[in-house]
Amino acid sequence: MFEIVSCGNTYCIRSKIPGAFENVVHAFGTRWTGDDVNTYAAHFHMDPDCFFTVTQIHGADILLLDDSEGEMIPRGEVCCDGIITNRRGLALGIRTADCVPLLLVDPVKRVVGAIHAGWRGTAREIAALAVRLFVRSFSSDPSGMYAMIGPSIGPCCYEVDRPVFQAMRRHRWSESVFTAGRNRGVWMLDLGKANRLQLIGAGVPDENIASIPLCTACRKDLFFSYRAEGNTGRQLSFIAGK
Repeated sequence: MFEIVSCGNTYCIRSKIPGAFENVVHAFGTRWTGDDVNTYAAHFHMDPDCFFTVTQIHGADILLLDDSEGEMIPRGEVCCDGIITNRRGLALGIRTADCVPLLLVDPVKRVVGAIHAGWRGTAREIAALAVRLFVRSFSSDPSGMYAMIGPSIGPCCYEVDRPVFQAMRRHRWSESVFTAGRNRGVWMLDLGKANRLQLIGAGVPDENIASIPLCTACRKDLFFSYRAEGNTGRQLSFIAGK
């Protein structure tokens, strides 16, 4: 369901759900310390100025950028953890180093979204909120939407404490994303699965969701990992409608 491809001086990962991404350009970034925006722009024949990223704050606020006449792209610092747009050629970028990068597309309405889902955003169901924003703002049908869940820290490595467990346990999906940790009072969390279950609960069919089963903490050769390395870099993932 995915492929690792050469991208200039680095590599990126792309989803391969048949027919889902004919009108979008997308990629999940890998570990690289160069100029990722310019590298991706050159590789995908895009203008670097069309890449739009935000200051991520580990919350659940989502910015909507529609194609209304005269609507300007925000400049300067914009604080949120998700972006949705129907503007052609605007590349929405998310940076991660263990959190979940989530890319969404409605191929009928031609709307795309990029979501950063850390444990706080996941606890606030940012993935489901994004789907509902597609529906409310663009009349999207969730059953026709597609989602790509990129590389993040896996349940093999993501040990969390009681505050994280308590923040999520009120949700119906929480029982299936936690397993017992190595010590008393800790749990192993499957962050990718939590977001997948949110998408399904919001109406996106399971078969329309592609998950890339690569753990950022296990694969430091491919990805930056805050949990495994401490203060480290971030990989850029993006999506743009053609």
